[in-house]
Amino acid sequence: MPTWAFGSRLVEESSGAPYPSYSALYGTSLPKHRGIMSDEQLATGFVRRRRFLIATSLALAATGYLGLRIDEVNVLGNKASVEYPERVLVFGYLVWAWALWTYIQWFRDYGAWERTRGMFLQIRDGMLRKALAGVRAPDVQFQNFRTNRTEQANRTQTSDQLGFVSERLKFAARPDGIQRGHNGRLEAICVIEAWHSVFPKGTQSYGNPDFFLTPISRALKWRVSGRALLSLVNSTRYFSEYFAPYIFAVLPIVVLFVHVTPSSAWADPGFHEP
Repeated sequence: MPTWAFGSRLVEESSGAPYPSYSALYGTSLPKHRGIMSDEQLATGFVRRRRFLIATSLALAATGYLGLRIDEVNVLGNKASVEYPERVLVFGYLVWAWALWTYIQWFRDYGAWERTRGMFLQIRDGMLRKALAGVRAPDVQFQNFRTNRTEQANRTQTSDQLGFVSERLKFAARPDGIQRGHNGRLEAICVIEAWHSVFPKGTQSYGNPDFFLTPISRALKWRVSGRALLSLVNSTRYFSEYFAPYIFAVLPIVVLFVHVTPSSAWADPGFHEP
């Protein structure tokens, strides 16, 4: 059953019943593999894994970049010397791998990708509607709509404090929603509306609107998608909270293969000289 999204309201084509669905509006849905955890528990666990991954990645990267080494371990006042400090690095990378693995799992369970994609589509569709402002309706359809609404106002003799509505009717078309057509291409759902001024200020719609589809070119789609992506990164928390930890997780690998690793520094005989 096809569902059209008109701005903030959703209408099923067959029944016309409201359908306030996240997946219908943004083309995606939140994951269903959450287990028995509540949303609060899931959010708390996700934040903990994110912090653990960032802390582990920064600590491991700093150790490799600065050439730090651990000669002694102190646990509640009990000291133990480290005979092979270069092996601490191996243990550190095991902890880092565990942190990354668990973060990927919680990233999926929390629905971070679906949430980010939903916000991206919301920003992109808003930009597309602005880019298509002033869209022109098909001449025949627009003229028929105008004639029908004018005749309706004349026939009913609708009036208010400002006089007969038929004398003040105005008509315009605007984009109201974005959907993916049967051919997989994006298209704008545009609405033709009639309205009139009311006392003392403001406007009021008159009659039922009419709809038509306007195809969206690939060039416009990609241009607006790029702007939407930049807006998502700069103006929302989705990138910094969900995807920035992956950037931190890459730092230990960069230090290991590009810079001087602690193992190579500790292998230098001069490194142990006082």
